[in-house]
Amino acid sequence: LYATEQKTLDVGCGGAMYGQYFPNRTTVQLADRPAVHPQAGAGADIVADAHDLHMVKKASYDVVLCTEVLEHITAHEAIIAEFERLLRPGGRLIVSVPDHHYETEWTRLNRFGNPFHVRTPRPEEFAQLLAGFAHIRWARQFDAIGSTVVYDDDERFAGEFVADHRETRR
Repeated sequence: LYATEQKTLDVGCGGAMYGQYFPNRTTVQLADRPAVHPQAGAGADIVADAHDLHMVKKASYDVVLCTEVLEHITAHEAIIAEFERLLRPGGRLIVSVPDHHYETEWTRLNRFGNPFHVRTPRPEEFAQLLAGFAHIRWARQFDAIGSTVVYDDDERFAGEFVADHRETRR
């Protein structure tokens, strides 16, 4: 959905899967997040707690990229405040979290949840976290064959969530 040559901070870089889209990036492996992938954070530029990136200069990045990280930590307000501090005026935050409802239903149906997900924000909580940003464009991820991320205002993907399990309700 987005790629840039601008200076980017990739927070929770994991397996560096977005490197080709953000070639001018600094990677941050989170010290307070257990590694999910065997190579997670290998060769990261910075290892630090998500809510304390004091070693990074204020307003030094055009883009902060943080995908599928917030659910692994509890200090959401602190990390979003850090992102605001690190972004230059007019900068862009790209952040994603799992769908709270989908995750709750998956846990209910399977009788266990992801033990590494300690706080998955509800949509209204996520909106409140991002309230300080001038422009927010919502997107969602859904499973088809593989996984797809689309903007919420993209009418080609309009409709309601339909699960393939008879016990799932939304």
